[in-house]
Amino acid sequence: MTTSQLAFLLFGLLWLLTFTPAWFFFGKLVIYSFNLKTSLKSVKFWGCLVVYIFIIILPYLPLFIFGEDFSGLLSAFIAAALLLAISMPLARIFLAKRIEKILWGIYGYVYDGLRHFYPYTHLVDMAVKRLDVQPENRVLDLGCGIGNVSELISNTTQSFSTQLMGRAQC
Repeated sequence: MTTSQLAFLLFGLLWLLTFTPAWFFFGKLVIYSFNLKTSLKSVKFWGCLVVYIFIIILPYLPLFIFGEDFSGLLSAFIAAALLLAISMPLARIFLAKRIEKILWGIYGYVYDGLRHFYPYTHLVDMAVKRLDVQPENRVLDLGCGIGNVSELISNTTQSFSTQLMGRAQC
């Protein structure tokens, strides 16, 4: 067995052994980071962060120690994977508000696009038909998103207020 094969074998074994603890400590970090002002002063937060980073790095150590005959591209890939594995959770903790704003912007853009995507429109049509709304019914759609269901229901009811829908803060 070559040293590179040993490195990959150890990497696989350590990765399997550290997978669950990594997620466990990541979950604890997310919980600790809900109140970032308090958690930055907390020994538990910093201890958990150090253990998490160690767990993330551990499987890659054999690759760096025993993998001297790796190509430059593979070494760069391993380094990039490590950098991402450490930086993404840190960004999630320390840049949560900014990331949340960006992700909700992307989500809104994708969600708006669903209005024209056949499987989604078919699903909404089926749901509205199943509701069996009659013209004399009144319907309150809470948590209406962008109002796709409300819009379809409005075609069958008598009292639909476009003015109120325009003012709705869903």
